[in-house]
Amino acid sequence: MVWPVLFMDAYGPREYGGIMFAIVCKVTGERFLTEAGFRAEMVNCRNSRCDVPGLQDCYNKYGRRSLLKSDLVDVQMLEQSDGDGNRVALFGGSEEAAKSLGKKNGKSIDKAVKSGKTVYGSHWKIVNVKG
Repeated sequence: MVWPVLFMDAYGPREYGGIMFAIVCKVTGERFLTEAGFRAEMVNCRNSRCDVPGLQDCYNKYGRRSLLKSDLVDVQMLEQSDGDGNRVALFGGSEEAAKSLGKKNGKSIDKAVKSGKTVYGSHWKIVNVKG
């Protein structure tokens, strides 16, 4: 029996470091994004309870063997750096960064990322980190 090689595909849908998994159909090349993960979605498909658009149809038409996890990609994270450009910390998103600094929310950090300005004494930018 030949088992497919399983990889993880990570994306940042809303917060920078949010993780979603991608499932790819080998027959059609379609890519389905899910937060549940590969194994959980295969169980949902087997029980006809999959809520990912198109995945249940692909599973029913081509079978479990036609579906794979896709390749590992970079994950976007929020980097806090000092005035010299040295990395101070990495965060999954602006809310996480704000809470670590004792602030209520990450709106100021989001604005700093977009404008390139400093806030809370630090520079903020989005960086790609190997997942």
